Amino acid sequence: EIPTQLGNLRNLTMLNLKGNDLDKSIPLELGNLTAVVDVRLNSNRLAGVLPSSLGNLINLQILKVDANELVGLIPTELGALIHLKSFYLYNNSFTGDMPESVCALVTNPSFDSGGAMDKPKADCDFDCDCCTTFCLKT
Repeated sequence: EIPTQLGNLRNLTMLNLKGNDLDKSIPLELGNLTAVVDVRLNSNRLAGVLPSSLGNLINLQILKVDANELVGLIPTELGALIHLKSFYLYNNSFTGDMPESVCALVTNPSFDSGGAMDKPKADCDFDCDCCTTFCLKT
């Protein structure tokens, strides 16, 4: 489980919890980490939804939540992450469409971020016109 107290580390610039067999949900408090540029929560057993509070991470450049048990919609608030360069969300159970606000980060290189975001990496059954898809065989 990710401790909610991590949200108090407001000067943290990198959070790498990859491959730690973490379960439960991603705490809303991670949205308080406004200095963070790199969040890697991939290859765990995190469940629930991707919190909309992650849209507060105004300096975020890398968000990896792939290889978990996440569900639900991708929050439209992630479209506010104008510095985001890499977004990995495959090998989860997200539903719905990729929000247009997130796809705009790919198609609009005029942001003050040095260029457009790379295409998000998503499962092949997730509806996303701006994504690179991974069809994982089981």
